[in-house]
Amino acid sequence: MARWWRSGAERSAGAEEFSGTARGKFLEGARRDLTDPARHRTPVHAIAARWGYHRATDFSRAYRVAYGIAPREHRRRAVAGRPGTALTPSPDAPATRPGA
Repeated sequence: MARWWRSGAERSAGAEEFSGTARGKFLEGARRDLTDPARHRTPVHAIAARWGYHRATDFSRAYRVAYGIAPREHRRRAVAGRPGTALTPSPDAPATRPGA
């Protein structure tokens, strides 16, 4: 493999790792906002946009993959005070941090 190609592939792998980490942080921030009592009237799509998801379907899909529940359902449970609101990433979710 040519040296310039290998270094480009390595840069690409680093960019993918960074974007995965950033996505995880965005989802974590959105998760906190969804359960924040001060934001209970903020629409889910507005919270998604605040964290960089400008399409509600993209946000909902990523959230469901990461946490195993739809964001709207997670919020509903949190507002109702039901167990299961302190969500952890699902076992099927891709790692969002190095070593996770």
